[in-house]
Amino acid sequence: MNKTVSSGNTSACRTAKVRCRIAVTVLLATIAVACSQAPSPATEVLDYADMVLLDAENLSEGGIGTAYRQKILPLLKRHVPAPAEVAEKLDADAPSYTVAALGRTYAIYAPQMDVSAGQNWGNATFALFDIVNRQMAGSAHRFYAVNAGNDLGGLFLTEETYRHAVSSIGSHRDRPYLPTRDPPWYGQPHD
Repeated sequence: MNKTVSSGNTSACRTAKVRCRIAVTVLLATIAVACSQAPSPATEVLDYADMVLLDAENLSEGGIGTAYRQKILPLLKRHVPAPAEVAEKLDADAPSYTVAALGRTYAIYAPQMDVSAGQNWGNATFALFDIVNRQMAGSAHRFYAVNAGNDLGGLFLTEETYRHAVSSIGSHRDRPYLPTRDPPWYGQPHD
């Protein structure tokens, strides 16, 4: 009789252990799915579907005018009734590349400039964002850079959205910023 009772207790114990393992497995699977679907702080704050992909290298190699006309101008017209024209001068013999808009000329690269550390990429980034933002003085939005180099993009953000992004996004380099002329970071936040 003890064997039967003992056998029954062992069987009940095994069943309880199996149920416990199943419950733990289901719980862990649920947590894993929830974590994989949870948006990062950056995606909660910034709508990357609205980001204009730019690539600083392309901009610096004579691509500012094309990026402005094809990618930015359609969006800029939502904020500015009469967007400015952008003129480019690319001289392969010198070599030099300048961009002019709103009475200002931006030297991207020229023989007398030191562009050995990628300064032409920074110059091109600053020029494009400055041209756009100078036109948006009366708007609630600014055109902010996101990332840099080949991953450079731009987003039209309000000051409130910008501030929320800066306070919510952990990594400095992932935060939006207004490009400057100052090497080596050109305004990009960094750790």
